[in-house]
Amino acid sequence: MKWKSSNKKVAIVSSGGKVTAKGKGKATVTAVCGNQKKICRVTVEEPELNRTSLKITEGETATLKLKGCSHDVTWTSTDTDVCSVYDGIVEAWEAGTATIKAKVHGKVFKCRVVVTAGEPSYYELSAM
Repeated sequence: MKWKSSNKKVAIVSSGGKVTAKGKGKATVTAVCGNQKKICRVTVEEPELNRTSLKITEGETATLKLKGCSHDVTWTSTDTDVCSVYDGIVEAWEAGTATIKAKVHGKVFKCRVVVTAGEPSYYELSAM
């Protein structure tokens, strides 16, 4: 069996057929055995979280995005009393610190979130 990658900057393939990602992009891996030829298209992504730290006030929301990836992301918060996250939207509940985690392709990306106490806004109405 002979193996070949069309773009070694994106993916390489060993003599045993193991494909290793090298960099963002697309490549075609070809396997040839006798007069049989099979191909596999490979896409390598390089996900990146748009922020690694965030400071927001109680009651506010902020949006985190995992760029460079087209797959579903699993979002979690280490302390849902401080802030929660759904589909990258962080909602601040009470003052404190938590970490938002975005997991994709077995890799975890983290954003440290500091929630500060909010100052309630009061409006005084007076007769003129």
